[in-house]
Amino acid sequence: MKRFVFLLAGLLLIASSLRAQTSVSGTITSPDGKPVAGASIIIEGSTVGATSDAKGFYRIKVRSSKDILVFNFLGYREVRESVGQRSLIDVVLSPSDLQIDDVVVVGYGALRKKDMTGAVASIKADAFENRVLFSVDDALAGGVAGLMVNSSSGKPGSESSMLIRGANSLTGSTAPLIVLDGFPLFDVSTSTGGGIDGYDTGMSSLSMINPDDIASIEVLKDASATAIYGNRGANGVILITTKRGRGDSGKIQYNTYFGFQQMNKRYDMMDFRQYAAYQVDRNSSNNHLFTDPITMQPRTIGDVQSRDWQDEIFRTGFIQNHSLSISHSTEKTSMFVSGSYMQNKSVLIATNWQKLTAKATIDHRFTDFIRTGVDIGYNRIVDDGVPTGGEGTSQVAGVITSALTALPFEFDETTQAYFRRAGVSQSSLDSYIDNYHGNPVNIANETELTKRINRMMLNAYVEADILKNLTLRITAGYDSYSLKDRQFYPTSTPRGYFYKGQGIIGSSESGSWINENTLTWKPVFGKHRLNVLVGMTEQGYTNFYDRSETTQYEYEDLGSNNAQMAKVFNVYSSKEQVRYVSLIGRINYSYDNRYIATFTLRRDATSRFINDKWGTFLSGALAWNIDSERFMQNQNTVSALKLRLSLGEVGNSNVPTSGSYSQLYGTNYSFGTIETIGQSSLSIANENLSWETTREVNAGLEVGLWNDRLKFTADFYDKVTRDLLLEAPVLTSSDSTRHGRISAKCATAVSS
Repeated sequence: MKRFVFLLAGLLLIASSLRAQTSVSGTITSPDGKPVAGASIIIEGSTVGATSDAKGFYRIKVRSSKDILVFNFLGYREVRESVGQRSLIDVVLSPSDLQIDDVVVVGYGALRKKDMTGAVASIKADAFENRVLFSVDDALAGGVAGLMVNSSSGKPGSESSMLIRGANSLTGSTAPLIVLDGFPLFDVSTSTGGGIDGYDTGMSSLSMINPDDIASIEVLKDASATAIYGNRGANGVILITTKRGRGDSGKIQYNTYFGFQQMNKRYDMMDFRQYAAYQVDRNSSNNHLFTDPITMQPRTIGDVQSRDWQDEIFRTGFIQNHSLSISHSTEKTSMFVSGSYMQNKSVLIATNWQKLTAKATIDHRFTDFIRTGVDIGYNRIVDDGVPTGGEGTSQVAGVITSALTALPFEFDETTQAYFRRAGVSQSSLDSYIDNYHGNPVNIANETELTKRINRMMLNAYVEADILKNLTLRITAGYDSYSLKDRQFYPTSTPRGYFYKGQGIIGSSESGSWINENTLTWKPVFGKHRLNVLVGMTEQGYTNFYDRSETTQYEYEDLGSNNAQMAKVFNVYSSKEQVRYVSLIGRINYSYDNRYIATFTLRRDATSRFINDKWGTFLSGALAWNIDSERFMQNQNTVSALKLRLSLGEVGNSNVPTSGSYSQLYGTNYSFGTIETIGQSSLSIANENLSWETTREVNAGLEVGLWNDRLKFTADFYDKVTRDLLLEAPVLTSSDSTRHGRISAKCATAVSS
């Protein structure tokens, strides 16, 4: 009997438990009836939750009829529903006043725009639409106040010089830090140097990113915004966030364009008659082609055909771009896959620049409180180009320089006949022809200048909701980069003639890894809103560089592929290795959406220095949302009005790794008649090298009128960089020392 009673009690307990775990389901839609995929459903006061699938359907187990379900989706108003006795709850989410454009990506997270206290400019994906962009540099040019983008070359994908609020260093890097999907990128070499290419601008590393994959770009300008990046934030930070598949249901998108390019403006050049008169007037005693050396009278030369070499080196260029993306999301998994191909046969002959990109992103929710994701990207650039840079001297003159300085005629048989009739001997003509190799068409067609760039990035994360509003995020990533560079200058070109043929083969291979561990706490207490971040990051970088230069070729038909035929060899190689360890902390506090304060601390250590490896960087900022005050509520003109004030310090350790260490280089020395190979000092060690430090004060005003149809932002900043690192010459060697400071005061304003 007792056994029966216990069995009956157990069955009643199980039944009670089953009743307690009631299942609630339903569909989440927008006001126009479309399903909302990826919306979150959470039982208030717990970590139990679910996500709507591609059809907006959800299912969640509740514990009691007293439970309250909270429905959330970015850009929509929160909805709360009491379960009661219902098992079917359909919800319509209405757009909120806080749209996606009001969420701004900052270092290690995102903040509501109302909670921002620093000077940050945001560019959304729609700014890239219907634009021909070879690189992200092109998208940034002219689009952000305080950001100067200057390209010194017209080559496809050419590197741009970017400065945020001016230069902050003398010999260190002045380029902003690029952060791609949370991965801080190291500067990579797009040219191994040597030859004429050593005088040209490199290729932008940003040209490897497909602009169609970009969701948003944030430019962090003041020290308050960049302090979270500490020793690498002195030159500003550019955050690039790419697209993910969240909220999309079986979306396939194909974008393409093609077009033609032409040179609309050219220099007005001399023709043959004008050039001959110029030589007689300015150089009659040395140029015997146009002046008789005996009578010193100008020669009478027939109607030689003039050549404007600009007509020969420029053509109608052709560009094409194809981009395909597929995005999809289910209740627990979202994915985004894209690929693109771009080709630019530019207006310069013998050029062909091609880019191939591929990207795959997967996000998955294992449970209601554990999420993970992985991002894999591959980029390849094939650049068959011509030397466009160089200097005025003939052996380092590029195609464009040669087109402007070359003789305005060609030494063909007809031209030689005209000169012979004018009294110029064939031996003199042969001497001129043998020593003249400045034909720009020949330089373009005969010079080999190829680059093969491959880059692969892998970035993965795991997020866990440890407690309510407390999230742990662990990120790990690896960036692999390789450059293969070949140059060959045959004897038919000025440089090849000078070196009797020159070949250059170079390679640069680098790898960068990162590990970041952060805790984010985002509680809300009535009118008080907190966003607290603490964490530790570690990043390392290794680069291997090799270059061989060969000259004096006996047989040059195979170009750089036949380097063993050269008589003179020079080989260069190097290795660079850097490591960073950082501790970070940030507190963002908002009261009643009116008063905001942000405090940031970052402590960094770098292997670039010896005795003073650690640096501490602090910042603080205050903001006042005047438009949220009561006295601003009964008007429809001013939709946004904010005052900002910030003070912060950031550092710059981006100096050559050799600065703290002494360097040696190979030197030969003669003991009598015997030459001995040895080494001598190239630079003197400075073990006390430390950070360049930039302190900045910023005051800003943001105004939005008529529901933000017209927006205006003004900033005034005072920036001082001290303890500058300067590579100063000392006798026959050099060393790096701390020297002086740079200061800048400026006001910027932008309206839209």
